[in-house]
Amino acid sequence: MRFFITIITALSFVTSAYAKLPDAESDDLGQGCVYVHTMRNDPIFKRDGKEIKVKRGDLLPANGLTVETLDGQYVTLILSNRTAIYVKGSSKFTIESFDQVVPFRAFIADEYEAVRSHFRISIDWGDFYIAMLTPRPTSRTIIKTRYGVLEPKSTAFCILCGKKSSSFAIINGQGMFCGLDNKRDFIQQNQIGTVEEITSQKMYPLKIEPITLLQDKNYAKQLDLCKIAIQSVDFRFDNAGKMTAERLVPKEFLLRRAVFE
Repeated sequence: MRFFITIITALSFVTSAYAKLPDAESDDLGQGCVYVHTMRNDPIFKRDGKEIKVKRGDLLPANGLTVETLDGQYVTLILSNRTAIYVKGSSKFTIESFDQVVPFRAFIADEYEAVRSHFRISIDWGDFYIAMLTPRPTSRTIIKTRYGVLEPKSTAFCILCGKKSSSFAIINGQGMFCGLDNKRDFIQQNQIGTVEEITSQKMYPLKIEPITLLQDKNYAKQLDLCKIAIQSVDFRFDNAGKMTAERLVPKEFLLRRAVFE
């Protein structure tokens, strides 16, 4: 009898401890942050239409942040849900909202997102390479472009937005694209979806093709660097509950030459 009481007590303790974990689905979402990992030639950062001074290593509130890079500039940002965004020159985007369960506990070796998050970004133009941890089932990433909206369930993908076309390459996972006509298409792993502007049409269909070997090689170069960048930032909370970020230097940074360094 005493044995069964001990087992029941232990199970009750484990259940109670699990219920107190900060990533419970019922927890409220708080604002996420953006860590400025690397940048070149001072890209333009704005909030509410006003330019703000930003330097490498800054941790910024994400919501409402607009970033624009000109020729010869680039920037790599790490979101506090461990998502890396590498933005090439001649690009512009706005983080409309980024919320996640806070506080949370995350570890550098994690392969899965620590807590659920909701991320919404609007891309004006440019080339974007995005790598993230495996998302939680209830997490959402919504990417708005001039030709439609991409909602990826992916750990690696690229978005290339030009003046007359946009391409969405899914390297791992899949993504759902909703066009201007509200038609939904699924872009599967190792596929690229392209929308080209046609003057004779108001709605532009999504053309889905396999990713070529050359495309895959070019995408992989940037995405691998994004994955390394994810491992180089440690997000924590201080005693007052404020989020902090610390830049680490793992072996990969010493062994590989990053394009954005």
